[in-house]
Amino acid sequence: MSEEPKAKRPRLTKKQRKGRVETRKFDMSKYSQRYIALKFAYIGWDYHGFASQAHTENTVEEHIYKALEKSCLIESRDSCNYTRGARTDKGVSAIGSVISCRVRSQIKPNTSETNEMDSNKDPDEEELNYPLILNRILPNEIRCVGWAPVDANFNARFNATHRVYKYFFVSKNLNLEKMKEAGNLLIGDHDFRNFCKMDVENVDNYRRKIISFDLNVIGSVTFGDFSEKICEVQLKGQAFLWHQVRCIMAVLFMVGEENESPEIVSYLLDVEKCKEKPIYQMASEQPLLLYDCFYANLQWKVTENVKQEQEKIQSGFINRIHNSLLNWTLVACMATTVSSKPINFLQVNSNPNTNISHVRLLDRPREATYEEKLKNIQQKRSRQSSNDIGDE
Repeated sequence: MSEEPKAKRPRLTKKQRKGRVETRKFDMSKYSQRYIALKFAYIGWDYHGFASQAHTENTVEEHIYKALEKSCLIESRDSCNYTRGARTDKGVSAIGSVISCRVRSQIKPNTSETNEMDSNKDPDEEELNYPLILNRILPNEIRCVGWAPVDANFNARFNATHRVYKYFFVSKNLNLEKMKEAGNLLIGDHDFRNFCKMDVENVDNYRRKIISFDLNVIGSVTFGDFSEKICEVQLKGQAFLWHQVRCIMAVLFMVGEENESPEIVSYLLDVEKCKEKPIYQMASEQPLLLYDCFYANLQWKVTENVKQEQEKIQSGFINRIHNSLLNWTLVACMATTVSSKPINFLQVNSNPNTNISHVRLLDRPREATYEEKLKNIQQKRSRQSSNDIGDE
């Protein structure tokens, strides 16, 4: 008798095959790992800041986490020894934001029982192209623009020697020389609690060191016969507080409009004389750029393709800024026909014809002092603790 033909296995659908693949867990223990730093550039106008947040996934860091996990470069965010060099606020962009973490490596492990890399092997030999891998997954507004080998103790935040921020604006009705005079007073080691948003729960030291301040004209925007200079402020410092650059720019604009004297900077830096921060509006977040984070003895690996990715982000940011300043210049052009009063520079896209009369900082209402804010938080915690005990 002839044998009956074997029954064919039913073919899996595309959805079933995908489900089978997804259930297969990636085993990082089969691969070598190494510590690296990664540099990112991004246009932050459409994101809710850099750092991950509980209430939204639309942050730059969240997209980086997902790209690292999807590419199987890390097993999880909790196990990769992740650190960040800086965190930018909602709407702020960067071309030199740095993180560090432990990632999968293509270099074969040595023959020892541990899965550490051979310290005698060139760490760049036949290594994975980390930027290329991540950029295939990341949104177009976020690009990985370089990587560097680091040791296991490297911390992107605490190993940074200094950071550089840039802020762009037009010079309409601004006294740039007075702004430079005021900006130079920021240089040095000062208490900047009156130039930031105090994070009392997490920060108790508001002393920061500004290494240099520069204000330069870098171009112009033109509409018909109307033209304005584009200016750039560059601040170099060891570290920065929450909203510090935007608060600095707000005060510098007041000085540039000649509504405040340059000496107001010295007054605000003297926390014995000015114990309570005057209430004032911060400058817009959109013209702010984290230009770079610097580290000693860090050699960035940048391919020609990666350079092009960084240039795309930089040119994209510049185009957005230019268009925003051009729109502002157009409104300013029309405003000059009806008013010659100083224009509010606190927001790039604000209507310069609002002409709100200036109230001197010395005459404004004040925020609570650091000590008062801290006391309020401690009392709130004490009340909460008492309520928790009562609920038991």
